[in-house]
Amino acid sequence: MLNGKALPNYSKYRIMILRCSESDIFSMKHTLEKLSIKRGLERIKSGLKQQGLSYEDVAASLGVSEITVKRMLNNDDISLTRFYHLAEMAGLQVSELLSSSKEEPQKHTYFTKAQDEAFAREPHLSYFFFELFYFEKSVEEITNKYSLSEVSVYRYLRKLDELELIKLDVGNKFRFLVKPPMGFAADSLVLRQDVMSSIEETAKRVICAEPDPNSFLLSKPLKIHEDMYEQMLLDIRSILDKYAEVSENFFSSLPDDAGYKVMIVGHPYEINDESEYDIINLDTE
Repeated sequence: MLNGKALPNYSKYRIMILRCSESDIFSMKHTLEKLSIKRGLERIKSGLKQQGLSYEDVAASLGVSEITVKRMLNNDDISLTRFYHLAEMAGLQVSELLSSSKEEPQKHTYFTKAQDEAFAREPHLSYFFFELFYFEKSVEEITNKYSLSEVSVYRYLRKLDELELIKLDVGNKFRFLVKPPMGFAADSLVLRQDVMSSIEETAKRVICAEPDPNSFLLSKPLKIHEDMYEQMLLDIRSILDKYAEVSENFFSSLPDDAGYKVMIVGHPYEINDESEYDIINLDTE
């Protein structure tokens, strides 16, 4: 019932929202990240003026000098905590601030079918590329971190060259042939593997004898009209996208072990005329 009215042709759905602490958060950096933050800081400056707040007022609130405040408002390496504080003082929402600070969304490129299949077949190859591309590690840093042999490093680089992700030169020098933002398409084999692995790992974290206080599972069976179900998904996605925007813009300013994984699962399931539960006879006991 909705406002006293029955919903015709309703369907039944189950929504599951899971969250767990995640130390190995994967982030694809935007090339306009710093420019986006600079524009956000400009809006914060305007907002502070509209609120009638001076540098002296901001400095007193943060417990720093006016010189430090001026430096923060003109520094694209500002910390997430201070950016939040300044935005709050300026009467601005951080998620909206960052979303509106971009002139236009960047074109997102995807790994080719051959690249995706190679990464699905050899996950260690994808990890090597991610370290180079997304985390901007040098070949030497990766070699030392994973204790790789010279032969192994060369083979990794040669495979990435064959996949046209890099152009390999002498002495293991290379240049990227792709640019961020870049990710996997919806039908990616790697994504399928990652989703299955994530569901299994998340289930272990949220369904256990001693769950982490930051982990939870919310499961709700819903009997609603299909249009309402679709609107609910749009609402959930909109909220999550706002926080994802903040995450991508400020990921580099957080500790390596900070972060959470959020999974939202929804699916229809059949409604039978008979009861969902089976009640058996007890006269045989």
